[in-house]
Amino acid sequence: MYWSIDPNTSELIGKIVLTSARPEDIPGFLITTEPPKKKKGYAIIYNIDQGKWEQVKDNRGVTGFLDGCEYTHKELLPLPDGFTKERPQMSEEEMLNWLRQLRNSFLVMTDWFMLADNFNKLSQEQADDIQDYRQALRDWPETYELKENEHGISWPILIKAPSWYEIDDIPY
Repeated sequence: MYWSIDPNTSELIGKIVLTSARPEDIPGFLITTEPPKKKKGYAIIYNIDQGKWEQVKDNRGVTGFLDGCEYTHKELLPLPDGFTKERPQMSEEEMLNWLRQLRNSFLVMTDWFMLADNFNKLSQEQADDIQDYRQALRDWPETYELKENEHGISWPILIKAPSWYEIDDIPY
């Protein structure tokens, strides 16, 4: 009786019965030593260097956060440094810095309108709208309000752009 292992990870795949194989014909991914009984939450791998079976924590499918972003572990490796099950919380200062970065990107997207050639093509209503929008963006980090979403996470309420403003119309 033989046990098959994944050639890349050395993880136990299953049992194989070969009835007429000579020892020299057995491929390297078949092991003759019986593996231990699998423990819940672990994977069985064959340590080729030491010639023995080992049980390793199987974190595949574990979901949490890494570097502030949601993360699902997909490999038979230890969880990466910095992984946490707890959703990271921003401090007030971190929130304000993030809001300023977000606000700055919205301002950059409207800079095109402020070039004289483009601004002069706007109607008076559009010119007033875009100036009011940009001013609201500049004021935003100091005047933002938080609103809780359906997941219980508080997010800043964004400034609504003028209804006629289409980002796809801006030639970059």
